Amino acid sequence: MIRNILATVAIFSVFAIVPQTVFGQVAFTEQSCITCGEIPDQQALDNNIKLAQVVIWTDYPIYDKDSTIHVFGHTNVPSEIPVTLRVINPLGTIASIEQIMPDENGDFTADFKPGGDLWKKEGSYIISAYAGVGADKIYRVQVKVLDYAGSDMLARYEIEGGKVADIMADSTTSTLTITLADTDTDGTLKLYLPRNIIDAKQPSKQFGGLAGAGIAQQHTTNYDKDFLVLVDGTSFSKVDANFAEKEFKNILPAGMYAEKTTFNTRIVTIPFSAGTEKIEIIGTYVVPEFGSYAVIILAISIMAIMLLVKGPRLRLLGFAR
Repeated sequence: MIRNILATVAIFSVFAIVPQTVFGQVAFTEQSCITCGEIPDQQALDNNIKLAQVVIWTDYPIYDKDSTIHVFGHTNVPSEIPVTLRVINPLGTIASIEQIMPDENGDFTADFKPGGDLWKKEGSYIISAYAGVGADKIYRVQVKVLDYAGSDMLARYEIEGGKVADIMADSTTSTLTITLADTDTDGTLKLYLPRNIIDAKQPSKQFGGLAGAGIAQQHTTNYDKDFLVLVDGTSFSKVDANFAEKEFKNILPAGMYAEKTTFNTRIVTIPFSAGTEKIEIIGTYVVPEFGSYAVIILAISIMAIMLLVKGPRLRLLGFAR
């Protein structure tokens, strides 16, 4: 009896900090979702997948009305129990809802296409995942949906005070170069950089456990390191942690950039002055620019699809006697 009362009080306390809750539906302002789960790195994702009853994530934190929101997830509840996904718009009403059956491994995917009256308002949309019954099985992520978000094959972006004319990747120098146009006033560029396109890592030697003769075993782990950011050749420094929240208000000290990271995206906010022509992001890894590589990748992809579709027949023919 006492245990049930304490559980009820705990659930009430959690929902009490949300601006408004109606039967578990969160009505919120366009501020950050205080109950949303952040997945800052790969280790956190792996831990969530192992321990959480349900976890979801998206391929990008930003979309426009022409994009498709791809949701990925994993559940540790029995596979015969469906996962319910619900999208809440900035007005606090349900924009979309779907029920997904996970596969035998507990994995699932879902797509949401912004459109219609319930997706009209720009701002933050919260995607909630429910597996089974009970508030402890709720997991939320927040994405931004805009009428238009700049999109390139290498990155998505938001810009004020100019236009992005081109984005080029150079794998030999691990550099992403953004060419700007119409920078008649001071502005800000916010880049959503997929880690599989560009990243910056530094190895760190760790010791764990003992090998033979009591010698500590050593292994190397890659940790995030700061990008080198050049604005028309001038190096910018990463902003101090005290300014982290000010990133979203575009209040940054001169000559400094801000960054927020997730396990699959690095979000870099860079202020620039009027007349700026080029911004360079230098990491430790950048995919090759599209060209001859794209032809090779396309060919490999087509071959892989053909093998997946026709593989069983080819194997049967190959081993026929």
